[in-house]
Amino acid sequence: MDHTELIPRTKVDYERANQLKKAKKESILLVLPQLLEWLQDINWPIAQDIEDVLVDFEDHLIPHIQAVLNSGDAGWKFSMLYGLITQLSQSQNRVDSNPVLR
Repeated sequence: MDHTELIPRTKVDYERANQLKKAKKESILLVLPQLLEWLQDINWPIAQDIEDVLVDFEDHLIPHIQAVLNSGDAGWKFSMLYGLITQLSQSQNRVDSNPVLR
């Protein structure tokens, strides 16, 4: 599969969102910036599905998150802070507090 096939085409592209959940990490890494664009509005139907996939890429997301936070798009910043970034910190807290996961 061509990695660009993982990028959703519409706000309700559940087919590609489901493909993302099954895709290899190497393929997802190639489209991280494009996937973050689907978090510009937390109310988009597939936004939560995309977040659920991206939370596993914390270290790779940092430069892309910084770019969003340095942008002039207040809505995208809010969506990132309210959604993905909150999930990242919760994910890291679970790892830090669980000796099995460290």
